[in-house]
Amino acid sequence: MDEDTLLIQSWLNVSKDSIIGVDQKADGFWLRIATNYNEYRGQLREKTLSQLKSRWHRINGFVQKFVGCYKQAVSGKKSGSSKKDIMIAAHAFYSQDTGGPFNDEYAWRLLKCEPKWMGASIECSSKRTKNSTSGAYSSSPNTETSYEIDSTSPMERPMGQKAAKRMGKKNGQGKGG
Repeated sequence: MDEDTLLIQSWLNVSKDSIIGVDQKADGFWLRIATNYNEYRGQLREKTLSQLKSRWHRINGFVQKFVGCYKQAVSGKKSGSSKKDIMIAAHAFYSQDTGGPFNDEYAWRLLKCEPKWMGASIECSSKRTKNSTSGAYSSSPNTETSYEIDSTSPMERPMGQKAAKRMGKKNGQGKGG
């Protein structure tokens, strides 16, 4: 595993911790990311909080820019376009906007299905269909050929902080607080 992948996974792990939730200051958040990163780094060099924070902001900026380019490529796709065609167009938009290539596709692939970076990601969208016998809706992932993004489908909401704490206490895994 490389440093950037571990950093992204550490950021996601800490940011999704529903027990602590948003009840932490930025310094505490980044301290937890640094602790998580250094705990799982294996043979990688140990990194300081400021090194990780600086690298994260750089990666995040590039990925956010690419999300916009990808969204532009999806919205401008022609009939019969494949995922590969859309990626080629997104890379072209990125190069045109920034004057250089997008070299962080590995980071985008790790982040693309997270709500903050979803944009118009084809691979992460799901389509709701109505079951004609029961009248209920069911969600299923889009097929290779379907690029429809259903904005009426509700996003799954993460467990709340209080519910996570109650669940932790029931299981005997509660964190102090």
